Amino acid sequence: MSMLPAQQVALADHKHRVTVDSIDGSVYGGTPTSIDPDDTAAAGTAATVAHSDHQHACPCGTPDALTKTAVSAENNGATFARNNHTHATSALPWGIVPSGRFSSTGNDSARAAGVTTDMTVTVALTANRLYKVTLNTGLALGTAAAVYAEELVHDGTVVGRFARQVPAETAVGSTTHWVGTTVDYVPASDDASATLAVQNAAGSGGTITAQPPTTGPRTLTVTDCGPVT
Repeated sequence: MSMLPAQQVALADHKHRVTVDSIDGSVYGGTPTSIDPDDTAAAGTAATVAHSDHQHACPCGTPDALTKTAVSAENNGATFARNNHTHATSALPWGIVPSGRFSSTGNDSARAAGVTTDMTVTVALTANRLYKVTLNTGLALGTAAAVYAEELVHDGTVVGRFARQVPAETAVGSTTHWVGTTVDYVPASDDASATLAVQNAAGSGGTITAQPPTTGPRTLTVTDCGPVT
């Protein structure tokens, strides 16, 4: 950097080239400040300059779990979220579970007592969560005036009953029924590949044939309602 002759003046928009070779290293500032949420833009007042490769800290924190709240809020956290961050949702209901819905507009084959129907889903279940397993179907009963029951089975084990029909309900002329009901099921352990199915109970007096109701398909739906506490 050279000095101007005494008889010259500097233009108002003149510039000085600042390099490591031309100035003392002490002119450079210290560690840059962190970038904080809601910072206001400011020119600053420091009498130092920044290195071309300087960095500002941009801290990221762990997101909170999702919870039920009455209002949305910016809150007061002092860190930022990464674009691929995740929130824990274990305290919330998850809705219909993946692959948790069977639907058909056709008839099943006749199923004997103790045999599962084609109304089957394979899903992942988590221990101590409440699952609503909802059955909507028509039923053609093979034997009049007999006792029948339709059960929910998990990997072959009976874990609930959807409905039961007594002889008075299955008399001649009354062997076609419609079932629309739900079983609450809380598994005791995790099962990453659980088979849930509708079964003609072992004590039923004849075959059942699942068929669509008067309107719409016959369905079996598994809905996660959240943890049981």
